[in-house]
Amino acid sequence: WETPTAGDPVVIDLVPAGMRLMLRVRGAELFSNDTENLVARSLGPDFAEKTSIFSKAAGISWKEAETLAFSIHDNNVSGQDQLLGSFLVEPVDKKPLVYWLAKWGDCSKQETAKGTYYNSSNGWSYYSPDQDQDSEIHQFLVAPESLITDLLDNGGVLLSAGVSRLLRNTDSRRQVNLIVTPADLTSPSGRTLFVGQWAGILDLMNWIIGVDDQIQAAYLSVHLDQGDAYFEAGLNPQLAKDPFTLADEL
Repeated sequence: WETPTAGDPVVIDLVPAGMRLMLRVRGAELFSNDTENLVARSLGPDFAEKTSIFSKAAGISWKEAETLAFSIHDNNVSGQDQLLGSFLVEPVDKKPLVYWLAKWGDCSKQETAKGTYYNSSNGWSYYSPDQDQDSEIHQFLVAPESLITDLLDNGGVLLSAGVSRLLRNTDSRRQVNLIVTPADLTSPSGRTLFVGQWAGILDLMNWIIGVDDQIQAAYLSVHLDQGDAYFEAGLNPQLAKDPFTLADEL
């Protein structure tokens, strides 16, 4: 089919290191005409509860975010096993920093040699490359403090060759982009990213792409346009698997 969009590849410069999965949504566009909340309702009864975590942490709703990238990361704190989540947000309304500080709760300023971030009493930390108090905030990162300090000290995520190749084929204008490394969907102790009804996602992924250790990286994009739904998927096999063998197995 003819692609409905022709955007640049997805850029993840501010995504912290250790990324295992990223779901990027163009919230304002996706939900703009959804007056009956059909999109939200189609995602199941737990969707509102799950998304409230984002709304409380970021201070805005999905509909107020031009783009929202939710990502799952390795835990860089020694002795801790649970995986960590972060939100990279590009708000529709570009307000100054003082506006967002009021939204984020009781914040304390943390200054380092590499940049300034804010810790909130709500348990989250916040960072934006737009540092001036009076300048408009074009994007900001909501994450545990350990991920933000690592980002400032060492830079953003280092991507595998498989993910890098797939990213070059993504389209930032698509309303939904999912990028995942299938072999890294559990914590070191085996705790899965998907629990309850969401565990079915893992079953579906294995059915589509086969045994997960055959795939370095995978992506899925979705775009809704004038009543039509467009889906595109991409896979990058392990180096030990030639494309023809993998195609036969799939």
